[in-house]
Amino acid sequence: MSTAAATAEVPPAAPAKKGGALKLILAVVIATGAAGGGAVFYMGKKAASQTAAVPAEGEHAEAATDEHGEAKGDAKEGAGGKGAAAADFSPLAPQFVVNLNDEEAMRFLQVEVQVIARKSAAMEAVKLNDPVVRNRLMLLFSSQTYHTLLTRAGKEKLQTDAAAEINKVLDEHKKPHIDGVVFTNFVMQ
Repeated sequence: MSTAAATAEVPPAAPAKKGGALKLILAVVIATGAAGGGAVFYMGKKAASQTAAVPAEGEHAEAATDEHGEAKGDAKEGAGGKGAAAADFSPLAPQFVVNLNDEEAMRFLQVEVQVIARKSAAMEAVKLNDPVVRNRLMLLFSSQTYHTLLTRAGKEKLQTDAAAEINKVLDEHKKPHIDGVVFTNFVMQ
């Protein structure tokens, strides 16, 4: 076998690949979509199980009472009762995926947000103004830095700020405020 034949059998070197950053972004988008699909599936099962436990309209859960017939603790009472209403949770779907404000590296934040409200009017107002609420939260989340959100205090401040942003939207429409937000998923990369 000659050297010319040996070199002819070896394929030429592949050209250098481009778009490493594009592949990273594509991988993040695919992973986020998969996580979102799993979350929607999980939340659908969770909502179905919670719906079965809620009494039908007109039914009241029996509340513990003291010797004067007054409700003890913070038991939820029917309309016109003295007790505090139980909080309702509502997810802001889909989850948020934003670039963090970081000069050191390209960083991402993926966060699932649930709104907490005791007044159904507040929850309905959030749903009716979903595009504005999501915009405000997207701007808030993308203004955060990676190092700030590494700490518990940073995450708790972000929760407080997120609730304040939602309440600003509700103020514009003269609707009752929400009681807060919780993060049910929080991933930084």
